[in-house]
Amino acid sequence: MISEIIKNCLMNSNFETEWFPIQYELPNDGIKSASSVQVSWKDVTGTLDGTIEIIASVDQVMESIGCTLNINSDYNVSDSEMFLLYPSFNYIKLKFTKNGITGGMMNAVIQYE
Repeated sequence: MISEIIKNCLMNSNFETEWFPIQYELPNDGIKSASSVQVSWKDVTGTLDGTIEIIASVDQVMESIGCTLNINSDYNVSDSEMFLLYPSFNYIKLKFTKNGITGGMMNAVIQYE
């Protein structure tokens, strides 16, 4: 199952997502675990120096930055960023810092299996 965690979000201001669980249980389908996160952007304008942090947590209080993506192109849909997850944590979120970016559109999905 693919879940959109960012859909057509404007990149003209800083933002971060809510926490998303790494595992959840469906009544008739058992426990699903996140296996990957994919992030794309398009039509980025301004100075291409924004960042996206992928942040993990066990309890939604303490945070660890898993990695930082540097936005240094105006379009990455045809070669988007994909992260495979082998989680030993419970939650994940994304944090965007625009720096000199003045526009654009971002999308991100998480795959549960």
